[in-house]
Amino acid sequence: MNMTMLSERSYAKEYMAMNPEKKMAYSGPLHSVLVVDDELIVATELAYHLEMNGYAIAGIAGDGEDAITLACRTRPDVIIMDIDMPGETDGIAAAQRIRRNLKSRIIFTSGHRDDDPRVRKVLDEGRHSFVGKPYPKELLYAKIQEVL
Repeated sequence: MNMTMLSERSYAKEYMAMNPEKKMAYSGPLHSVLVVDDELIVATELAYHLEMNGYAIAGIAGDGEDAITLACRTRPDVIIMDIDMPGETDGIAAAQRIRRNLKSRIIFTSGHRDDDPRVRKVLDEGRHSFVGKPYPKELLYAKIQEVL
């Protein structure tokens, strides 16, 4: 994957254009996942692993505003959203705006642990799931299945 091609904050079109030849080994119904993380390497690696495990990638967003735009356009089944995002719209604010219009399930990620007040707030709402970074991919796959 040529990382220099991904120069904008929203990477969905570029990601899809760079990966048209991918074939899924999974034959069941595809669930779509939107990956939201401001760390491009983390986001693209996660998208790659999800795709290789049978998920359709709805897109990759690098900030909260792009997450809102892509979610409304692609209507993913699941959104994996980093809490700490650049700009005025962090992951929590983006999720609140997305949930006004969509029923996408949201799994928050963060380098902060579950005793952080923002993480506690998300968990106390009960509508979202949380995985602390760094996370084993198997744990994230289990969380995805749990919310579906």
